[in-house]
This record gives sequence, structure tokens and C-alpha cells, in this order.
Amino acid sequence: MASELTEIVPEQGGRENSRRPPSVSFTGFWNEPELYRRNSQYVTSKILLDNKCFWGRERSPVMKTTRRSLSAWGAAGVPLLVTLCQALMALLGYTSRSVGIAPIVEPVLSISVLFEAAVVFKSNSALVLGLFVLIAVAWAAEGVSMFRFERRTAAYGAATLSGVLFFILFFGVYAPLFTADVPSGQLVMFGLIPIAASGAMGYAAQTYPWEASLDRQTTVTLGHLEEKLDDATEEYASAFDRRLPPEALDSLANVAPDIVAEARQSRREFESTSTELREQIDKCRSMSPDRRNADIAEIERQITSLSPAARVDETVGSVRDRLAEVVRADFTDVAVESPYGTPYQMVNLPTEHREFHIPGVDGAVHIAQLGETTAALVSEESLSTVAEAIQTVNRQLADAETYLDGQARPVTDAIGEGFDSLETVESLLADSRLEFTDRLEDILLEGRIESVTGARELRQQFETAQQTLHECRFDEAHRVAERSAEASDTLVLIWEFARAVSTELSNNRQPPSVPREIPDEVVRSLATAADKYHTRTVSYDGNRLRFGPRQSDSPAQSDGTENSPTTEDQAEEGTIPPASQVVDEVLFVFRELADRAETNDQIYQHRIGDLPESIATEETLVNLQRFANRQPDLFDEVVLQSRQPPGFFEVTAAESTDAHQAIETALDRFREQYG
Repeated sequence: MASELTEIVPEQGGRENSRRPPSVSFTGFWNEPELYRRNSQYVTSKILLDNKCFWGRERSPVMKTTRRSLSAWGAAGVPLLVTLCQALMALLGYTSRSVGIAPIVEPVLSISVLFEAAVVFKSNSALVLGLFVLIAVAWAAEGVSMFRFERRTAAYGAATLSGVLFFILFFGVYAPLFTADVPSGQLVMFGLIPIAASGAMGYAAQTYPWEASLDRQTTVTLGHLEEKLDDATEEYASAFDRRLPPEALDSLANVAPDIVAEARQSRREFESTSTELREQIDKCRSMSPDRRNADIAEIERQITSLSPAARVDETVGSVRDRLAEVVRADFTDVAVESPYGTPYQMVNLPTEHREFHIPGVDGAVHIAQLGETTAALVSEESLSTVAEAIQTVNRQLADAETYLDGQARPVTDAIGEGFDSLETVESLLADSRLEFTDRLEDILLEGRIESVTGARELRQQFETAQQTLHECRFDEAHRVAERSAEASDTLVLIWEFARAVSTELSNNRQPPSVPREIPDEVVRSLATAADKYHTRTVSYDGNRLRFGPRQSDSPAQSDGTENSPTTEDQAEEGTIPPASQVVDEVLFVFRELADRAETNDQIYQHRIGDLPESIATEETLVNLQRFANRQPDLFDEVVLQSRQPPGFFEVTAAESTDAHQAIETALDRFREQYG
């Protein structure tokens, strides 16, 4: 291109108007704006180069530099092309006369140095032609590298090769010229031809606007990288959502939260990497063109290494592997523990609770194969199907657990009530002050009466009920637990009946009624034991318990006088009024004793003379002694030495308490009983 063409097209009415392309975005060599306005007139410069059209206002520095480079390159090709044409004509047998250029060639050959060069050429035509062809190819390659592909390294390489070949041709093949009879001036001019051509090619490569070219190339490359990054990000998001749907992850989060969290973290890491690369691309655009290449190469390497499909495959594979381990661990040997901390044998559950119908699996799955089946499902089916299957299994397991709780509740309730009754009986026996406690232990603990099951055996029966419950034999477990609980309640009832017998005997009252639940054999045994320890007789006729006076002789004393009746004898004979007639007096004495008794003392003596005369009556003291004797858990011994001063009243507290506490407790009991 020799010059710039500027076209001014007059408008109708004498105004100038440029023909301009509508909304053209500049993509050409020189980064010129698409349109310039000056003095309300549009000036359009249209430059044709390499079949491309570029629009600008006037010559820019980049355009000028490109024109200089093009001119230098073209000038370097003139002697090369001329000599190449000459060599081709000679090789093909054409002469200047045969092609009609003799008038041009003959004056040229009249120059001595050129004539001698033609002579040398004829003697080495093949060699000279080969060198000229190589030089022409190198020259053309330089032009293509600069003006078509804009490859700096290739342009410099082609220029260097062309120059080297030029020097070989002129100073090697044409060496005989330097010894020929040729004027020195002509010889110098001839030698300057390769130097000038090589210099022109080097100048063309040196002055070409490589920075603008590099800016365009890197800008385009960055655009391509950004598109590639967008494609990779979109591909990753699409593949991730397709293979790890959000609803499936939400469902799996209830089963394996760590696995789901890791999968979501991998996605966040990929998106974070994409964001960082996008920021690097934006940062790279603000750099100078020379500094971009290294960063572009690294960005391209990182984008290529994203491998979205492989990353999704890796995440999905990790999720599947770890999820298979979780379901295999959770669903193999499925265990639901009872309230006692022992797992049920779930293989013995009814069919609807031991067989599972799982999405993705044909037929029912037995609970024993649940772990391996679901683990295989994780490896074979989509994660949406896997999530649905796990939800189904968990739902059926929850139903089975609800069923187990419902079946176990009446059994555990009965066992709990039975154990409470046994502990009550054992505690009462341990603290018992009843005269026939030993016999009660034989009956209640050891079960030495055939009709009564003792506490020790009942504990074993409760353990049997628990074991049967864990084997999921609920009906049988319930029967054993209920029967044993009822037997335990009977033991408590026997104890209460025995205490009532002892209390009524001590209080000279009527015998208690016999509960239907207590076997006759037990009542008869208790009557026999009580009869041994009381002054009144105790008997059982199969329907009622009877108390009666004991027939015995009272031997004379050694001094010949009769024994005086005891306090108890007087009460039997009715000479001492009942405690209900002296309630206030007895309460007064109890309070006096409680106020003066020392804490931690086991024995306390109180002088009768310290009591008011209206209180220290026989009726009061006898009823006090009689009531205290009926509290064996509080007093080991109660002694009324004399009912008249200077006698005293002495109490010995039981081992489990002291005199002060025992007297206060007796006071409370007396107040509760007699008010």
C-alpha cells in the first residue's frame, strides 16, 4: 500500500458527509476509534490492507509505523524478485530478446559488474537459483509473519535467514567478481545490495508495531480465556446439580451431614477458584502487553486444570464411597435398644417391621440384608434415588421403633412396679422390729411357703421377662411381668397384714381382717409365729383371725403372798382406762421427756416426782408405757420402775435413733393416733 486514501463525499446542498459504517466496533490493526467528528464534519479514512477494511480519522502513530515497516519490507524484496525472475528465465532457457525486454536488459548488462554477475550466474545457475528461491521464501515468510499472523519471533527468524542467505549468495557464489576486471565503484555498489536488503528486512521487523499487535492478541486471548472459564464454571454447576441435586443433598444431610458438607464445600472451592481466575483476567487486562504473556500462560494453565467434569466425578465418587460406608454401618445389624440398654432381636419382629420395600430395589429386603443392599444401591443408582431409599429405610425403622416402644411399655411398667414392690418389702424387712421378723423373711424373701413366691425368685422372673422382651416375644414377656408384679404386690400386702396383726395384738384390739389375696397357709403361719411372742393367743380357722386370753396359773411367791398383777394384766382386766381418756396427760409427759432428753443419748431416765401430781397418775404413766412398748422401731426397752415418787420412767432408744429423736417421733405418732 503506497498511500492513504481519504474520500470526501459532498452532501446534497454542498455539505460534506463521510460514508461511515453504522455502529461499527473497531477490530483492526491500529486500535483507532470507529468514528471521529471534527467541525461538524465526518472525515473517513479507508485503508486497505490484507483484504481488511479499517476506519480511522487520520494517520495514527501505529499506522505510520506499519507503513514504514511495509515499505522497508517491500523495498528489500525488489532486488530479490528481480534477480529471482532473471534466474528463472535463464534456467528455463528464455532470453531478454525472447521475452521482449532486451531494451531494458541490454543497458543494465552494459554495466560491468552486472555483466560479470550474469556470467557467474550462467556457470552456477542451479546453485544461484536455489539460493534465490530460499531467500524469496524467507522474505515472504517475514511478510506473512508480520502482516498476516503478527508473529514477532517468526518475522525476526525469517529476516535473519533471508539476510544470511543473501550474504552467502553475494559473497560466496559471486566471489569471482571481486577478482574480475570491474570498476571498484561498481563492485562496492554491488556489494551493498545484500547489505541494504538485509537491513531493510531487519528494519521492517524492528519498526513493526508489535506492542499494538501484542495488545490485540493478548486481549483476544484473555477474552477466549474468559469464555473458557465461563464454560468451565457453567459445566461444573450443571454437572454438579445434575448428579448431586440440592434436594438429594438436603435429604442426605440428615443421614450424613459431614459428607454433604464436604460436597458443598468442594463446590464453593471451585466457585472461589473461578472467581479468583476471573479477577486475575481483569487484573491482566490492566497490565502492559509485554507483561501479560507470562500471566496469560499461567491463567490458561489454571483454567485448563479446572477439569469441571473430573472434579464433579471426584466429588460424586467421594460422596458415594463415604455414604456407602455410612449406610453399611448404620443399616447392618440394626439395633434399637430397650429402656434397659439392651438391643432388641429385630429379626424376630413381625413381617411388616422386619422386611423393607426400598425404592430402586425389586422385592422386599430382610432387615438382616439391609446394610449390604443399601450400600450396593449407593454405588448403582442416582443420588436422588439413594436419598429416597435412605429416607424410606429411616421411616420404616422409625415405625419399627414406635412399634417396639408400644409393645415394651406395658412390660416395662409391670417390671418397674414389681421391682418397686420388692425393694419396699426388702427395705421394710431390713428395718423391721416385729417379733416374728425371721418368719416373715422366710416367707417374703425365701418363699418357703409353697403358695408364695419369694422376692429372690421374683427378681429372676423379672429378668426372664426382660430377656423375653428383648427377643421380641411381647405377649409372653407381658404375662411373666404382670404375674410377677402381682406376686410382688402380694408380698407387700403380707407385710402390711403382719404389721397389723402385731399392732392390734399390742394395742389389745380386735384382729384385722384377712385380705383375700393372702393364702391361708401364710395367714396360719403368721398366726403361729405371733402366738409365740404375745400374751394373747392367736389362731386362724380358715376364715377369720382370732385373738384370745392365754390360760396360765400364777404361782405363789416364795414369801407366801400372791404375785401382784402386771400393768398389762391390769389393762386386760379393765382396771386402767384406755389412752383415749388421758390424751392430754400423755401428750404432756411426752413433751416433758422430749424437752429434757439429750440428743445422741440412747438411755433417758425421768423422775416421776418432777411431774405435776395431776399428771403423774397411774392411768397416764401406764398408757404412756403401753404406747411406747408398741413402737419397737423406736424403743428397745421401756421401764416404769414405780408409779409413785421417788420412782422413775426409763426409755432405751433403738440402735437406729437416739432417746431424744425416739421420744419426739413417739409424741407425733400418739398425736396422730389419738389427736
